[in-house]
Amino acid sequence: MADKVQENPESSLRSAKDLVNKDGEITQLIELATERAGTPEEIMDMFLASDIHFSHGEELTGDYVLVTKETKADWCAKHEGQHLFVVQWHFYKNQNPSDSDDPESAAEGEFVAMHIVSTLGKFIVNDSAKGGMYGQLRKITNSRSVSEDENVKRSAFAGVDYIRGVRKNRPFWYDTRTKRAINKDDLDNTVKHPMNYRKQSTQTWSFAS
Repeated sequence: MADKVQENPESSLRSAKDLVNKDGEITQLIELATERAGTPEEIMDMFLASDIHFSHGEELTGDYVLVTKETKADWCAKHEGQHLFVVQWHFYKNQNPSDSDDPESAAEGEFVAMHIVSTLGKFIVNDSAKGGMYGQLRKITNSRSVSEDENVKRSAFAGVDYIRGVRKNRPFWYDTRTKRAINKDDLDNTVKHPMNYRKQSTQTWSFAS
C-alpha cells in the first residue's frame, strides 16, 4: 500500500473521479468499494487504483501530525525534557462532554487544540486537564487578553517556548461527592472519605517551566 501512495502523490487533490456526485449523493463506486473492502487500507488501495478523490486531512492539519487520544501518552512520554514550541492554540467546546466526576476535567467540556513544533516534528495535540497543558494555556490566554500592551493582547493565542518540554503530573485521590482532592493527612480517614467515594484522578501532563 505504501508504494501505491508514493506512486500517486497527487491523487488526493487532482483526480478525475470523486466520492460524491454533483447532486450530493454518494457515488456507486464508493458503495461498491466499501462493500468489498474490509479494512481502511483496502479502501485506500481501491480508491488509489481507481484515481478517486480523497485526502488524509491535510486541508486542516497541513504538515502537522494529529496526536490521537490513543497515542497521546506515548507522545507526552517522548517529549518529557524535549524542547518544544507552542506555535498557536485555540479553545473549543466538546460537542459530547464527558459526565466524568474527575476534577481534572475542564468546565463545560472545554479543551485546547495546540499546534506544537518539537525536535521530533510538528504536531496537533488536544488537552482538557485543568491541572495540565489546557489549564496552563487558559491562564496565559486570560492574562494576555487583558494586557494593556496591544502586542501582548494580539498574541493571546500564540507563542510559548518550553525548553524542558512536558512533565507527568502526579495523580491524586479525590472524593467523588465533592470533586475535591483528599488531603494527604486524610488518606487514612475512611470515615471522612469512605473508600466507595474515592477515585484516583486521570493521568495528565503539564508543560515544564
